[in-house]
Amino acid sequence: MELDVMKLEDNQEYAIIDTIEMNNNKYLVFSNIEDEMKNCIRKVITKDDGQEYVVRLDTEKELELVIEKLIEKHKGEFK
Repeated sequence: MELDVMKLEDNQEYAIIDTIEMNNNKYLVFSNIEDEMKNCIRKVITKDDGQEYVVRLDTEKELELVIEKLIEKHKGEFK
């Protein structure tokens, strides 16, 4: 399976390993190509010109909600 890869603000490459849709927002879950223990979540926003951008989450609470949704999505896959 080929994963989409994106270079983030730390200038390192991350693979998009999951997508979460929540509250009319789309979130991407990333894993670092060089160190799979480094993960992060970013929000996709669409600017007025129609371009999509990946940005940091606004608050710690937003991060917690996305992580809860991610766990719920995959709850049957973990023991």
